[in-house]
Amino acid sequence: MSQLVDAIDMCLGERSVMPCLILLYSAIDIMGSLSADNDKQRTTSSFKAWVNSYMLPGSNLRCTATDLYAARCGIVHSYSSESQLSKQGKAKMVWYAIQPAGADMLQERIDSIAELRGKAVAVQVETLVDAFKSGLKGFDRVVSRSRPLSTRVYGRAYRFFKGMSKESLEPRQEQSA
Repeated sequence: MSQLVDAIDMCLGERSVMPCLILLYSAIDIMGSLSADNDKQRTTSSFKAWVNSYMLPGSNLRCTATDLYAARCGIVHSYSSESQLSKQGKAKMVWYAIQPAGADMLQERIDSIAELRGKAVAVQVETLVDAFKSGLKGFDRVVSRSRPLSTRVYGRAYRFFKGMSKESLEPRQEQSA
């Protein structure tokens, strides 16, 4: 996860907002899948459960876990702020501000447009990234205190993609008898 956080920070530092968000939402998906109650829990519920448990508490984010899940779908699937959930009115579209612009000013602008009021929420990208990092720390503390959760998390993390050396991919030489 530290490599993903480094890549998120690098994208944010370069002001590459969309790649930053794609990595961020993918990382939240991963954390949700690690902590899911069972292997059959859907991405939707595991994503939202992780966000509700670890990201939103203590953050200044004005959005809900459903808004963030819809934002994830929009960014990852169509590179936009619109998703099926937002089109159906089940989630607000997340509009992003990045420093030096602020989410408060963006939210005021959203609220001043009648057809957007209540349909979009402004999120500061830096605040979203910080909430994720805080969520990781909180999750790590909970995992270290809970044997059942740590067993589940480490059992699933064992299946993470692992790089292979060139030597391990070369065909084996058969030994002659």
